Amino acid sequence: MRKGAVAVIVTTLLSLGGCFVPKDRFDQQKLETDSCYAALERENQHKHELSNAVAELERAMGDLTAERKRLAEEKGSLQGSMQHLELEVAAKLREVNALTAEKTQLERQKAELAKKSETYDELVASLQDEMKQKLIEVKQKGQRVTVNVSDQVLFDSGSAEVKTAGQTALEKIARVLAKVGDRRIDIEGHTYNLKVSPELAKTFPSNWELSATRATNVVRYLEAHGVNPGRMAAVGKSEFRPVANNGSPGGRQLNRRIEIVLTPWDGER
Repeated sequence: MRKGAVAVIVTTLLSLGGCFVPKDRFDQQKLETDSCYAALERENQHKHELSNAVAELERAMGDLTAERKRLAEEKGSLQGSMQHLELEVAAKLREVNALTAEKTQLERQKAELAKKSETYDELVASLQDEMKQKLIEVKQKGQRVTVNVSDQVLFDSGSAEVKTAGQTALEKIARVLAKVGDRRIDIEGHTYNLKVSPELAKTFPSNWELSATRATNVVRYLEAHGVNPGRMAAVGKSEFRPVANNGSPGGRQLNRRIEIVLTPWDGER
């Protein structure tokens, strides 16, 4: 309500009451009235300012709540991403460990193959003369090395005793095998398929005994020249593992042999 209107109302009320109010008193009352209205306006202004401040605070609180929600969602997303990354890292580490182990195994196998090839090379170098005469053959297949020695080098006909020429060949072989510490060494005796003669049967009833005895005597000779007996085995295989046709003298000659077979040592005895 405006001040002019208030003044008119006050004047009207005074006139209706039939009362006369002195001008100085009227002015005083008017000042008091104006002061009250000014105070009311200031209070209303203050309330308005407070209302605006509250509204601002509520907007700020809403913004903070929304920001908090956004940050919580972002945190959840980051935690999910972190867990995913941790799983990926763990998987990569397992893959790296597996590849490292595989690489180590391959390097070990490579070193073993190199060592086995070294044994093969040394045998070939030591037995050059016998190999040129086709009395001894040295072969390598994977991790298997075979020294095939004709029986005419090692034994006289019908005998299981190693002869002088055979001893020379076995000494060359022993010098190489004495340095081998990680191989199984099987000494295999082989014969052709003809039965032993009646005279020879008094000592060797069959090719089994003849082949086994010859293999055993070779083992003993190698042991006497430094080869580890714990890595060797004497095996008689008689006539049942031919490498040629027994129908010809040449084939039978090839089948009468001693094979020295080197294979990976499995730790078993």
